[in-house]
Amino acid sequence: MRFKLGVLAAFVLFTPAAAADQFDLVCSQSAKGKPPQERRYAIDLSRGVWCQVDKCDRPTVLAGVNQTTIVLSTTSVAGTVVDRVTGALNEYVTISGMTMITFRGACVRAEYTSIPGNAF
Repeated sequence: MRFKLGVLAAFVLFTPAAAADQFDLVCSQSAKGKPPQERRYAIDLSRGVWCQVDKCDRPTVLAGVNQTTIVLSTTSVAGTVVDRVTGALNEYVTISGMTMITFRGACVRAEYTSIPGNAF
């Protein structure tokens, strides 16, 4: 009985922390004259991975996380960055030294969608 209570106590104690590190971001963009677009990202800060929910065959490693920013991806020519304070999301590409925003959205936190795990 003590073992079961210990396991239950551990589950209760550690579940909120895990839940705080696992969430979805639903990011919406409304551009004048264009239909609204929405993107949903599953984020797991504890594992350091993310997925675009509708295209998630395997998780992608987060490029960076700090108190104010989550960098989903970044290369020399493209990236996706979320401002943790304002909820603003910017996807960008750089061509011939010029950076262009390809998607600018406003994100809200949503219930976590599972991200595929590793086989081993």
